[in-house]
Amino acid sequence: MYSVGSSYLVCDEAEHSRYGGASVKVSQKLGDYGELVIRLTDFRSHEALGEEAEFLHSVATRAYERFFRHYLFCRDDWDVEIFDFAYHPINAGERTVHLGVYNAMVSAFSALDHTFSIWTQRRG
Repeated sequence: MYSVGSSYLVCDEAEHSRYGGASVKVSQKLGDYGELVIRLTDFRSHEALGEEAEFLHSVATRAYERFFRHYLFCRDDWDVEIFDFAYHPINAGERTVHLGVYNAMVSAFSALDHTFSIWTQRRG
């Protein structure tokens, strides 16, 4: 069983252009340890993004690490795949992408089971 969550922000107002987000697939680990896989694909075409989008890998990794710091889950228990990024060379900001990945993880974990209450698992 797995679940998928997505979070995208596409704002094209002239003064406040922001563009970012991703989809996240989570499932219980298949191997001995959970695995993080980041596929730099476009959310519209599902094709690979170019080299200029390589920074998304580190942004997605930071959001993944932040999620597991905030919630009482052991990352070794979960396989996580991050993919289908909203990316634009001018308007894709690191903060917007980071929030999109983080919120997509919240969505994916919440969708695993309707009785699964992610909010009661939050630290602090």
